[in-house]
Amino acid sequence: MKKYILGILVIFLLAMTVSASSAANIPIDKIGKKVHKNQVFTIVVKSNPTTGYTWNATWNKKYVKLISMKYVPDKPILAGSGGKQIFKFKALKKGKTKIKLSYARSWEVNPIKIKIYSVKITKK
Repeated sequence: MKKYILGILVIFLLAMTVSASSAANIPIDKIGKKVHKNQVFTIVVKSNPTTGYTWNATWNKKYVKLISMKYVPDKPILAGSGGKQIFKFKALKKGKTKIKLSYARSWEVNPIKIKIYSVKITKK
């Protein structure tokens, strides 16, 4: 019985180590965008919600406003196939800001991918 409990403990500790080390190796894409004040712009990312993963966005509400977010499946629509997540924003004021997209499952702590969009908003 002690060997069984010890084995479970070792497996648990190994899993925690792998999980912690993978958090430090999250791929981060950095993308630049230039838009005009009051311009509506979109960010399109590949997604597959059948796996439990979805893109979540964070942004500075002083500079951009989220107008809509939707998922569009690839054609033909097949079980388990992916698609695109489309975020539509409106530029509110001149300046520089970032929009961060994190690809994660709702029940997990760390995302598996991060995309950071540096947005430069100019006067028209």
